[in-house]
Amino acid sequence: MLEEQLEYHRVAMRTLEMVLPEIRRDIDNARPRPMFGVDLSEHLRHTQGRVAVVLEKCCTMLRANGFNEKGLFRVNGNNTKIRRMKSAFDAGQIDSDERAYFLDPHAVCSVLKSYLRELPDPLLTHKLHSDWVNALRLKDEAKLLAFERCIGELPACHRHNLTYLINFLSEMLQYQEQTAMNCGNLAIVFGPNLLGGDIEESNAVGTKVISNTYGFDLDLTASLLS
Repeated sequence: MLEEQLEYHRVAMRTLEMVLPEIRRDIDNARPRPMFGVDLSEHLRHTQGRVAVVLEKCCTMLRANGFNEKGLFRVNGNNTKIRRMKSAFDAGQIDSDERAYFLDPHAVCSVLKSYLRELPDPLLTHKLHSDWVNALRLKDEAKLLAFERCIGELPACHRHNLTYLINFLSEMLQYQEQTAMNCGNLAIVFGPNLLGGDIEESNAVGTKVISNTYGFDLDLTASLLS
């Protein structure tokens, strides 16, 4: 009887040792992970999505309650609300809390800009930094072709998220009378958050990418980011 009990426990222990790594992986995957300051590809592997959660959620909130707000993305949000919202994202609690932020679109805008700014590898990537800067020095059609080549060389996850952002900003441009934010304003606001590195270069490149992507012709979005 004692030997049978001992063998039972041995089998149970071997079984536990076999399944323990999988249990640990499941627990690790279920645990909320920070979103700010995390590499985009790593974040998307964890969420199994194509668009960053912060980017998608913030744009969804702004579509619902932001396009009539003057100075959208130019006026800073309340610092306390910004911190709370970032904490909610990092804790995986934004779904239950998001209704509280609908009434302050400026805080939502600030959170989105902060997310893009804190990416370890910005949307336009460090690897292509010099290519973007060199493209900026070209003229007219040559510049657009160079930008198109750079976009084609972006990692798929960066290209998908850049496309999502540009399409959102293109939607927002349709409400520029209400928001008082035209193409140039949006380019200036988002330019510094797209490239990283030298501030002056980042401003110039990011601004030109946004301006030349849709400029005065929203159809350019499809041609450059398809």
